[in-house]
Amino acid sequence: MEALALQHAILFHKFIGWILAIIILINLISLFIFKDFSKIHKIMWFLTPLFFGFLGVAGLSGISVLAMMKFNMTMIVYVMILVNILIIATEIYRIKKLRYTRKNKHFQNKYISISKILYILYFICILFII
Repeated sequence: MEALALQHAILFHKFIGWILAIIILINLISLFIFKDFSKIHKIMWFLTPLFFGFLGVAGLSGISVLAMMKFNMTMIVYVMILVNILIIATEIYRIKKLRYTRKNKHFQNKYISISKILYILYFICILFII
């Protein structure tokens, strides 16, 4: 019974990871397709709360899976924790940079290129972990 519950918890955790990958992919597509900063910002403004919400759910489900495994820390668990912390930190950095980006066209292009790099790295990390 415990093994079945653990399998379901891991499946839920992976499902949330796939939803995160889809949100990241939508952001990447919008960054590469649209050239207008206001349209890109509008899409990312809508998806950022979803991204943070599902990232939080993934963290909480990861903690519950870890508790079900009696806190047996493996290397992949350390990698997941590190990736979660890095994604949160770089997203906060990206959002803080948005304040200066709205005022200058040069900063807008730089912001878009940095966002492309960040979201490509997020997507690779999420796919590697899942």
